[in-house]
Amino acid sequence: MVTRFRSAYPILALPLIVAATGCTGGATPDPAPAPPTSTGPIGAANVPLDTTIDVAGSRAALEAGQAEIRRVLEDRIGAGGWRESRPAQEVACPSRSDAAGALDTGIGKFYAREMRHPDALDPAGWDRALGEVLNAVEPHGFRPKPTDEEHTQSEIRYVYLINDHQDELTLSTHPTIGTGYGGFGVCHPWEN
Repeated sequence: MVTRFRSAYPILALPLIVAATGCTGGATPDPAPAPPTSTGPIGAANVPLDTTIDVAGSRAALEAGQAEIRRVLEDRIGAGGWRESRPAQEVACPSRSDAAGALDTGIGKFYAREMRHPDALDPAGWDRALGEVLNAVEPHGFRPKPTDEEHTQSEIRYVYLINDHQDELTLSTHPTIGTGYGGFGVCHPWEN
């Protein structure tokens, strides 16, 4: 049985969003038109709305991709020692309203579970694991995000993998934090 949690984005994100959108000291130019987004409380602006799939389809794609990532990482690091940092959950997307001010409550999103292991991958291990992950998630529609293919800084590595519905899987390794993966969907209709 799937339980839907229809709650707002966690309050803890607010300070980060406020800091990221702080004053710049002058007027800023109007941004270019963007695709439809979710607007509402707690930094909801700029969360894309994709109607090509529903929340259940997004969840299925993200969970299938995560199963592949887990399989590859367990081959590299082992099956023991994994800890869940955030459970999987379906939540309501912050409200959208039409020109008359009527709210659209028919959209939501899926946050895939976040998993972490205390062991990090060395650069060579990362390269091998990433190659295997890319091959494994490709049949599920995921590929490196075009603008953020892979980020490397010394032994800190992370990558975002995106599908045609704008949902993302994440994979990272850090020498003192360990290796982890997660994922999240953009806003989708609850049902198509």
